[in-house]
Amino acid sequence: MLFRQLLVGVMALLSVSACNNLVQDVNPGNLPKVDKKLVVHGFISPQDTALVVIVGESRPVFGTSAGVRATLAGATVVLSEGTRTITLPFRLQEGHYSVSTRTFPIRAGQTYRLQVSAPTYQPVQAVCTVPQAIPIRSALLDSAVTNRIFTNQRDLVYYVRMTWQDPAGQTNYYRVAGDVAYPVDSSRSTAFSALSFGRGNALIADRNQDGQAITSPRGEFPAAVRPGQTRRSYTITAHLLHTDRIYYDYHTTVFRQDQTGGNPFAEPVLISGNIEGGLGCFGAFNRTTVTVTLQK
Repeated sequence: MLFRQLLVGVMALLSVSACNNLVQDVNPGNLPKVDKKLVVHGFISPQDTALVVIVGESRPVFGTSAGVRATLAGATVVLSEGTRTITLPFRLQEGHYSVSTRTFPIRAGQTYRLQVSAPTYQPVQAVCTVPQAIPIRSALLDSAVTNRIFTNQRDLVYYVRMTWQDPAGQTNYYRVAGDVAYPVDSSRSTAFSALSFGRGNALIADRNQDGQAITSPRGEFPAAVRPGQTRRSYTITAHLLHTDRIYYDYHTTVFRQDQTGGNPFAEPVLISGNIEGGLGCFGAFNRTTVTVTLQK
């Protein structure tokens, strides 16, 4: 027994010694020089009331801090389509570059180019094409009684599913979203909550479903009502986003990266993007909306 304890102690000391040998001071002059890059994010849609572009800068890993500075003022942000061109001014209070779509409407089927430049940075650009809108064929409501695990309390929860017809002969990408509005008890105000489809299920590609009717995952009402209680009236607004591949790939890889949860043993996920000369994403989508009211 004593011998086994001594053996374990020696092995532990050897392990610590080996780990310490792996840690070496590196001369900063031997590290590769990495220049800062512009980081640009923008998504355009015919339904939006404003064009918004966020510009930041990258921070190299080899330094005192790594990551992205979210806001960079002093850049020139230009959006163009054909012969139309507009420069987006910087909004100090909001921390982004934006302009009303009334002065520069976004049109389905058109290709847009985003160009961003700033002093001491390499200029960047990206291109995307706005997809056509896809009508929502139906939005079906359902309900189920659920039991809470610890209190055994029964709740009546509502769900919604959307169905749409996928265009045949092309690869299509979608995202489903929505919100629920309902009156607050004993007041005339209205509360809003997101319609939860589950983030991993909200992004959909038509693989093996080309040209078929597609049904979304089940979206859950966040506000549950106990059986026997007076039920509120709900206004459910469901959105179907027909996205380009740029938008789909970017949000899919961001979700996969978030799933790692900072696990050092997880396989790293390279975030997809299309900013030439920089980092980030410039994509497009076309949104279709349906509203359903559930009376109490």
